[in-house]
Amino acid sequence: MLSRRNLLFGEPRYPIFNSGKGLRLFDLVDLFYPHEIGSYEGLDGELLPDLHSTRLLSADLFERKSAPVLSTCNDCTLGYYSYTLPYDPRVIYACNRLIAIREPYRRLASGIVREIHKQHRRFACIHVRRKDFLNDHENADTVTADEICHNIACHVPKDCFLLIHSDEQDEEYFRPILDIWPNHLMIDAALFRWFFPHRLDAAEIGIVSSLVATESDIFLGTMFSTFTGYIQRQRLLNGKEGGFLYLYNQRPGILSFQDGMILESRTSGPTWERIEMSEELKSICFWWREWPESVYSREEFT
Repeated sequence: MLSRRNLLFGEPRYPIFNSGKGLRLFDLVDLFYPHEIGSYEGLDGELLPDLHSTRLLSADLFERKSAPVLSTCNDCTLGYYSYTLPYDPRVIYACNRLIAIREPYRRLASGIVREIHKQHRRFACIHVRRKDFLNDHENADTVTADEICHNIACHVPKDCFLLIHSDEQDEEYFRPILDIWPNHLMIDAALFRWFFPHRLDAAEIGIVSSLVATESDIFLGTMFSTFTGYIQRQRLLNGKEGGFLYLYNQRPGILSFQDGMILESRTSGPTWERIEMSEELKSICFWWREWPESVYSREEFT
């Protein structure tokens, strides 16, 4: 626990990789709890685990740490630090609400969502991550837009307004999707690069784009993407229904998958026991999927 101890975040050494303005992590987020930003050197402190490779399973991990300062060892993924604070899941999700995208970006996203609701009432979002995933993940280089169309169609009516979030710039790749859902918008290009080319850089575009997706009525994302993971987390916290939906299966030899959903192999027990996962998936990058049972309502932890 953080009682009577300080939380130190490492000073980001580099700007966000796609920020033309040279923005750093703390230029994009607000932290509504006591903390410091600086260097670990010379401090009487303990490093918190790097959540890309460590999964916390016991409160004992922190009961043994008596140092007056707790420091983070990863300055790139602040959105996931809250898992390393306390063990009690009610406090974990309370901490999530104390890490927020800065107000100007939230205000811009809210304005876009209001306009969409005014014109279309309901809307769906999909996130198609392509570029680096073509080489880094199984099946990403072979998945087709036709396959993606099938999984979208299982959940999104053809007359629904569809927002497409993607790092893929070739609109022809999306042609089958655009033909089936004529009421669509490539959100990055249409809303930002056309209307706000001098106000927002690529990092800010991604931030606002993700906030819009968290408010959609239906969302399908890309497995193992932190962008999708952030959206899924916020949808859970905001009480959105519909479960976890994905455009295609990135572990076809490991996960059972159908119609955009990971299939459950058991009928009882918590979600993480009903889904058959390999030890590899249990041990790496566990942020790719969160569990509905983890979420507490505001009333339960206030």
